[in-house]
Amino acid sequence: NPTRPISSEVSLLVGLALADALRKSGIESLSLKWPNDVLLQGRKVAGILIESRSIGGNMEIVMGMGLNIEHRGEDLEGVERPWTDLAQQGVREVDRQALLLTVLAELAKRLDQLENQGFAAIRDDWSAYHAFQGEWMSYQHQGESRTGRVHGLRGDGALLLETEGALIAVSSGEVSSLRTVG
Repeated sequence: NPTRPISSEVSLLVGLALADALRKSGIESLSLKWPNDVLLQGRKVAGILIESRSIGGNMEIVMGMGLNIEHRGEDLEGVERPWTDLAQQGVREVDRQALLLTVLAELAKRLDQLENQGFAAIRDDWSAYHAFQGEWMSYQHQGESRTGRVHGLRGDGALLLETEGALIAVSSGEVSSLRTVG
């Protein structure tokens, strides 16, 4: 079925739903990093993992979310990328059940939107949170490394980078900002 969502679209959708739920819970300064990170004040606070497979013409998708609520320093020793948790940002009391219900409601809303309006509506809302729109990023995938300026998302959720005078679509791999996060 050509209208069936692909896993890259679902990854972006889940990140958007999580960011919306956190915002509705009173948490501000949120942004999204393609394809699967939620940032709080520029540091990773949540990650998304999507697994998909096709069985008999049907797509099965498993969605996973990890949200840093409160970590001890030794929990994340050796993590090289800037990270944070809700506690570090002053959110001390988290009603996990209420937050989960908000996340599930936002996820249901976004899945319905994807089914009825297509990915374009999701893409526009995701782009409003995009942390690195217009910035220079480093892209790495399977030994290939490039630098380019972010031009947003393609209709299927691929990241568009302008590199060496050409616009390329990045569907997988790791992108890193060339700016430093304080």
